[in-house]
Amino acid sequence: MIFIFTGLGVFFYQSSKTAINKANTLHLAEACPVNLKKGETFTTLILGTAHVDNEKVLMTSSLTSTNAKLKKTSLINVQPLLVFPDQTTFYQSYTQGGAEAVSKKFNETFGTETNKVVEINFDNMGKLVEASGGIVVQNTAAFVSKGFKFEQGSVQLKTADEVSAYLSLLNSNDQKGYTDRLQDVAISTFENLKKPSVLARHSLAILKSFPEVVNTNISFPDFMNIVKHYKKALKVSKINVHATKIPENKTQLVTQETLDKVKNKFENTLK
Repeated sequence: MIFIFTGLGVFFYQSSKTAINKANTLHLAEACPVNLKKGETFTTLILGTAHVDNEKVLMTSSLTSTNAKLKKTSLINVQPLLVFPDQTTFYQSYTQGGAEAVSKKFNETFGTETNKVVEINFDNMGKLVEASGGIVVQNTAAFVSKGFKFEQGSVQLKTADEVSAYLSLLNSNDQKGYTDRLQDVAISTFENLKKPSVLARHSLAILKSFPEVVNTNISFPDFMNIVKHYKKALKVSKINVHATKIPENKTQLVTQETLDKVKNKFENTLK
């Protein structure tokens, strides 16, 4: 997502700067500063939040490493409600201390150091989707929400109202489906924003809505260095975190063995 303004050109430089500066609201210190001008590998904590019963809660969480030498970005995706060996969850961490607490917990759990943090506001995601001309997502099961019917298969989302309906929690059994929809919409949106044709037609609307959706500690100079030195590191590879289901209470537990395997894989992406 940090590459989406690459195609804007000189004409939109100032507008891009304004949008990034407005989004630069997470004033969190880097656990380990990196030299982006030299193309050093850096990590980004990406959090997705939404309001549930008037409370802002964590809906998605992932950590990426962007490696210019390997020309790829690696991603650990962790459901916020997964229970770790110490009986804690990222969901709890966010409730207690926001993005800073999750960053600290991620570092402790996976033995990493967070360089950058991006927080996505799913409450306003529909504005960005509409501003960019709409997206297409793959829906795994048909459902009706807020007066909209979404069929199984390819679904086109064009308006903020459609996105709001699609990203609604349907019932108590919809947690996984809900989380999957959040992630699919986010990925589809930011993939769409990389397209030169989309930027050419909708750039000003995108720049206007961007700060309403994204909050980050990435400054404009950092952003420009990332665009310049990491533009070839766009290929994304996922590192899965497998959990064991506990039938008695429907809890999904991550074992220490699983954590060790994930740590090892992620460490290799930083070299």
